[in-house]
Amino acid sequence: MLDQTDLVTQATYHNKLGLMYHRKKNYSEALKQFKAAFQIAEQIGDSNRQVLYLNYIGGIHKIQGNMHMALEIFSKVLKIAKQQKNQLLEAISLNRIGLIYHNRGTHSKDSEQYSEALISFKEAMSLYNSALEIALKLKSSDIVVVSLNNIAGLYKAQGNYQKALKTYHKALEILSELGLKDSLNAEKIRKNIVYLEKLMNEQSEGNHHN
Repeated sequence: MLDQTDLVTQATYHNKLGLMYHRKKNYSEALKQFKAAFQIAEQIGDSNRQVLYLNYIGGIHKIQGNMHMALEIFSKVLKIAKQQKNQLLEAISLNRIGLIYHNRGTHSKDSEQYSEALISFKEAMSLYNSALEIALKLKSSDIVVVSLNNIAGLYKAQGNYQKALKTYHKALEILSELGLKDSLNAEKIRKNIVYLEKLMNEQSEGNHHN
């Protein structure tokens, strides 16, 4: 019988193989390896490793478009985060789950299933706001900005451009206050603002012509 040290080594080995396959875009093999690593972590009761491997597993399901499974996996991570009272992990997981509902809502909207879209968007907004609340309490600027960016994106998806713009500017303000106005995050948000303003101009021009 393998002792705990051997099992940890084995889990690490499976994880490294999983990452290697992931880089090669061989997702089915990567999934197999991450699942093997997770089973060992579960066996030895190592919740930190469980979280690591579950996030990889959830990420692969997302890449493969298997949103139902990704949702299930990220919900498991959220459960562990709450058990550990790890609020940072909780906020990260809430954003990840929010994005799945966000995408689901966008897909429903594109398919003209508006009531389904509304339900998914509402769920996503609730998750993003919970993440933002935790991040503000923890003073985690990274997660605050990610949450605000997600909230703005959701407003945009719902066609509420004014609120989206306001939220993007708020995220940008926070980054500036932190001396990060030239960071990649800030650059990304500025691009979102430019794109949104262009969209709003096109829309108002269209309304003038009608």
